[in-house]
Order: sequence, then structure tokens, then C-alpha cells
Amino acid sequence: MITEEEIEAIVKSKIERDEKLGEQSGGSGHFGYVSYKLNEIKTNVLPGDQLQIDYHYTTYIETEFTYEPDNPAYEYPHHISIIVNGEKEIIGEKEVFEESENTQYLYTDQDWEKAKMDVMNYVESFLAKIEWRYGDNRAPIKYPPELYELVSDEFEMEYGCMIEMDLGEDEKIYFKSGNPFELLNQIKAQFAKLFPSDVE
Repeated sequence: MITEEEIEAIVKSKIERDEKLGEQSGGSGHFGYVSYKLNEIKTNVLPGDQLQIDYHYTTYIETEFTYEPDNPAYEYPHHISIIVNGEKEIIGEKEVFEESENTQYLYTDQDWEKAKMDVMNYVESFLAKIEWRYGDNRAPIKYPPELYELVSDEFEMEYGCMIEMDLGEDEKIYFKSGNPFELLNQIKAQFAKLFPSDVE
């Protein structure tokens, strides 16, 4: 389980990568200093050993003309939402411009490729585990699964997987999620129902 100290360290490291902090020199020759204050961190546990971290911070830009209270530092608020996996890696992120209960995360092509590889490797290893009962190439799961992207509207992407089964009659089982890494959890849950003695 990730600790509060580790969460704060992840957030601070992310901010320090995203922002140009410390002394800065502008094109006009004027100097400034950029700092930040971490205001709030909230977390929400997600399926698949993932954690949503919402954090608010403010960047401050001081110039040689800054003096309190008449000419204070410039302040810029930020609200960022990220998803961290069990290895404490950031696998999704989005800047939040309006408060919303339904935040759409921006997954990269690399995220999608990794999620697809996770699904392929799991299905392949599961087939190898159960195939001895059915004989070579006779297991009721047809390989490989079909993985694809779905654009639900202009701003949202969904990810899908179709696995063809042979359980007395041909059947296609579909999985869909806005989180590509959630597909593997859905597949594991379905296999647990179909093959309860083979899923740990």
C-alpha cells in the first residue's frame, strides 16, 4: 500500500518536473524567481491496484519589481489529476479546468501499447495453464484477442477487447473501458466466472 509520504513525494516530483523553478532570466534581461506551494492532495482508490491523486498547487513568480503589498508576486493556481499504478508509476494525467465528478484522463499511445501487451500476455499464459485439459489448440478460448480503440465523442476515448470463446457454441465476449489498464481486470473477472478453479 502506498503511503501518504510516498504520495506527496510523487506529487512534488511531478510538479518539479512540470514547472521551471528557481531563478529565471527573461529575454528583456529582467530576472525572476519561480516557486510553488502545494495546497491540497486528495486520493481515490481505483480498481486494478491503481490510485487517483488530485492535487492543487500554486506557482509564484517574483520579479525585481515585486514588493508587498503594493506589487505582489504573480500567482497561478493549478489543479492536476493523475493515476498511479501499483509500481508507483504515473500512467494517466490531466489538468482539471472545471470541477467535475467525471474526469477523462489522457492516456498515451505507450499506455495503450502496454495495456494491450498485458492483455495478450495474460490470455496467452492462461491458455497455456488450461490447455492440458483440452488438448493442443482445443482450449475454449481463441487466441489472440482483438483489441481496439473507440472514440465515443470528440473529447473521450474508450478502449475495447473482444475474446472469442468456444463453449458449446461460438460466443464473443466484449470488454470496454475508458481506462485501458482496466480491460485486464475485466478479463480476469470474466475468466474467474468461466474457469473458477483456474483463476488464483
